[in-house]
Amino acid sequence: MRVEDMRVLPCFAVLLSLVGSVLAGEKGPREILPFRDTAEYWVVREADGFWTEPVGDGATDLPLPILAWRMLAARSDAKEAFAALLNEAGPSGKLYALSGLWIADPRACKLALPKLLPLLAHKDPRVRRWCLSALAWGGVEALEQEVQVVVPSVAKLLRDPHPRVRAQALRVLGYFGPWAGRARSAIWTELSLIPAELRPEEEDEEEEEEEEDAWDRCEQLVRLLGRIRPPALLEARQLLRHPNPRLAARAVGILSARGPTPALGQELMELLKAPRAAVRFAALQGLMELGERLPSAALAPLEGLLGSQEVDTRELAAMALGAAGPKAKGAIGALGKCLGDPAGSVRIEAAAALWSISRRAEGIPVLARAAATGGWRTRLDEIAQTPEGRRALIVFVARPDTSSAHATQVLYAIGNAGAEAKDVLPALRRLSLVPGAIQLPAAWARHKLTREFAPLLAAHRARLRGEDVEQICASAKALCRFGKRAGPALGDLVAAFDRAPARLAGPIGDLCQKLGPAATKAVPVLIRCLYLKKRGDRARACEALEAIGAEARLALPRLFVLAELKEKDDRWCAFRATRAIKAIKEDLERVSPR
Repeated sequence: MRVEDMRVLPCFAVLLSLVGSVLAGEKGPREILPFRDTAEYWVVREADGFWTEPVGDGATDLPLPILAWRMLAARSDAKEAFAALLNEAGPSGKLYALSGLWIADPRACKLALPKLLPLLAHKDPRVRRWCLSALAWGGVEALEQEVQVVVPSVAKLLRDPHPRVRAQALRVLGYFGPWAGRARSAIWTELSLIPAELRPEEEDEEEEEEEEDAWDRCEQLVRLLGRIRPPALLEARQLLRHPNPRLAARAVGILSARGPTPALGQELMELLKAPRAAVRFAALQGLMELGERLPSAALAPLEGLLGSQEVDTRELAAMALGAAGPKAKGAIGALGKCLGDPAGSVRIEAAAALWSISRRAEGIPVLARAAATGGWRTRLDEIAQTPEGRRALIVFVARPDTSSAHATQVLYAIGNAGAEAKDVLPALRRLSLVPGAIQLPAAWARHKLTREFAPLLAAHRARLRGEDVEQICASAKALCRFGKRAGPALGDLVAAFDRAPARLAGPIGDLCQKLGPAATKAVPVLIRCLYLKKRGDRARACEALEAIGAEARLALPRLFVLAELKEKDDRWCAFRATRAIKAIKEDLERVSPR
């Protein structure tokens, strides 16, 4: 059949015949025909629409161009076919060709990207969006020679009527980074159109894919403005006067991105007088990032802000003074007063600042108290990274007025310092040998420093012999994580079972399952667990008895009862009981053959 005749036939019928031939496994002349003599090539070439996703699961549900594209991609000469389509096909066919070339030869695909630039003005929004995606896939390097044309063309799409095209254009400009400076005016125009009362849009599940998050777009625009070169300092200063305070605050970040220069410090100090709290807050963050390069003239204003009525302002002022280091010694008195601030975050940052400025340890109790009430151990960890900090922490632990909860958090911080904290190892050894509430934390820190396990196990066993149910349960769970190394503590765990049967049944079952036959002494307790109300505890006990084997034969009567349970919720327990019975019997036959 001639090619001209084939083009006259309905394409769909031709392709269905091709698919039938492939499915039937026929070997015909179609396989050796040049790609230009195939129906699939002409279908892709003449495609008048572009689909980015398949439709349906079956081959007959696919759009015709996608079906033809797949058949082209399966050919041995697919690379040549798609390369020819890039020169001969229409706009939609070029996109199909580029996607195929990306699979067949990614390098050739990158070299062909400039041919897509005219498609950025295509009438179909799907073509424009996919063309933008292709530019992002290819990478900036492939378009380096065309950057003068690409960036303005992409910048025009920031005003596209379709939200998804606008969003994709913004992402592509972000990939260009410093080169996006050619779109400076377009970016600034978009920012100037942002309303004063911008709020993130509420998500609508039905139209989620079609909606555009206005605030996310605003964030990307500001981030892009900060990346372009030369720096958009003039635009950033104008942005400081934007009626939207959150947007104005982002402008401070653009100014700070230049690096810690004296001029930046002066600008940030001026912004501390701004009428909007968001701008003042951003200026404080910028001053904090300057660290030791903070101008001396900024210390007095920061010290004055420690008395602000805004909690965030006091907190950031303390952080900035702490980051300044020893040069902020004049603020020690004001920071000391902040240790009694009603806001916990201010107390914590003031304590950390006192240590950073002058190595004063009066803030350590504040940090320990904060860590003991649910967090903020990071500051203690920072102090424990230095030898003088660790010595100050050990002195605090040894004080008679230090509570066990506070000492525990301090010892955890020392342990987190790792092998570098071996200078306080003698003190940790003494603390880990003294019975009491801090014996276990000291043993844990010692274990983290030297990997010695015996003192840690001894401390857990001492807790198991105590009267505090919470500590007993915590140690029981910890022993399960130790596995077979916790074998010597099994007797203490069994003896503590009566203090909290319902809470200790699970840990005992887990530990005995790991110990296997070595957990024989726990069989009486495991039999008691078989009578507990909670099905999970009974199932764990069955698993432990299965691991113990022949020595668990005393549990067989109760296991037979559990194996007969028929209720739906008891099926798992019955299954585990059956497994345990089988394992015990097989072990008995092996140990005592007939």
